[in-house]
Amino acid sequence: FLCAGSDHSVYECIERTRGVCIECRALEETEPTERHTVTQKALRNAGLPEAESLRWYKKAGAGVMYARFGSDVEASSVLGVSAFKILDMPANMFAVKVPRKRPHPEDAAAAGPARG
Repeated sequence: FLCAGSDHSVYECIERTRGVCIECRALEETEPTERHTVTQKALRNAGLPEAESLRWYKKAGAGVMYARFGSDVEASSVLGVSAFKILDMPANMFAVKVPRKRPHPEDAAAAGPARG
């Protein structure tokens, strides 16, 4: 989703540090052909760098816009904004991070009882 490569997941992408995930109800409600335009316009209006690449992904009822910026510094500047809006709706922005793997129930049982 960040580099257009199809041989790996977004979490394995070498461009991950230049990536930002954007969640916003406005994107869900916007026509698919307009999502990129409204995202770039919102970035410009906030004084932020435009994304080099944008890709929409929706699964299980929730959509995420994956944005790739020109550098790690640009991505960090976007992540540093606390009140970002798209079409006057609040947007959540977060870094692309490798999700923590949940232990398989059999592995947890084999490890023994939790200590505490």
